[in-house]
Amino acid sequence: MPIMKLWRSKWQMPKNLYYLRLQAYAAWGLVFVLLLVSIVGANWSGASFVVLLFRCAAVALSVYGLLCVLILRGIFPKTSVLLRQIWLVCAALFCLSFIVIEIVIASECKTDVFVKDAQDAEYLIVLGCGIRGTTPSLSLQGRLDAALAYVRTHPLITIVVSGGQGVGEDIPESEAMFRYLRDHGVAPEKILQENQSRNTGENIKFSLTVIENYSLENGLSTPMGESIVVCTNDFHLFRAKSLLNKAGVRAYGLSVPPPYQYLAIAGWVREYFSVIFMGRDVRDYQV
Repeated sequence: MPIMKLWRSKWQMPKNLYYLRLQAYAAWGLVFVLLLVSIVGANWSGASFVVLLFRCAAVALSVYGLLCVLILRGIFPKTSVLLRQIWLVCAALFCLSFIVIEIVIASECKTDVFVKDAQDAEYLIVLGCGIRGTTPSLSLQGRLDAALAYVRTHPLITIVVSGGQGVGEDIPESEAMFRYLRDHGVAPEKILQENQSRNTGENIKFSLTVIENYSLENGLSTPMGESIVVCTNDFHLFRAKSLLNKAGVRAYGLSVPPPYQYLAIAGWVREYFSVIFMGRDVRDYQV
């Protein structure tokens, strides 16, 4: 009988501290795994955001594990219980918002029917995503190759390559993209460069400015109301098209998958935060 009472009190009561102890062990175990992966992944190409995300998750789980320990030890019990409940509510809200926003992003991740049907657009904007010295990254090469395939069926379209010069880049991304397209047979006069942007919002804003200036110089219509195809990775299409639509342009997406699976995971997660703060990209947006 005493053994059965001990069994019930320690293992079967849902309100006892056994489950809390398991949660503390799980939290600290995940912290160890996340930190280990972030250390190993620090040398992966394009994985800096994933490493940062893992470290932030490790900090959040460390806080939860610490709160569990405080409750188990009876240290500031009321405050610790309240903070743990707040942590759980925040985690639930984060998970819910993540699911909803990722569904919205996924709804725009495919190449539009307009593009598949080979209908004519006025311009094709190719968004930059990093170069190594003067060489486009694999992700950027994928975008450029998709643009080349599109240009073969739309020889009259004007291409805008968009991207400034970042850390570790010897030339602006737009210049590297221009050289890549030129070396693969695209006439230089059909390529316009935008070389000042540092983020997606500036990509769109400055590209439309380049298009507007080009239109005025050649007596063409302004980009407002025109059809523009934007070429970027699948997870990035929702935000790029949203920004173009907000600027008064009919935007259509040319979707490009990332070259590696871990880059796809990083991109989809990063887009969640980018979409939340997309309003920062939209300010002063009209050209």
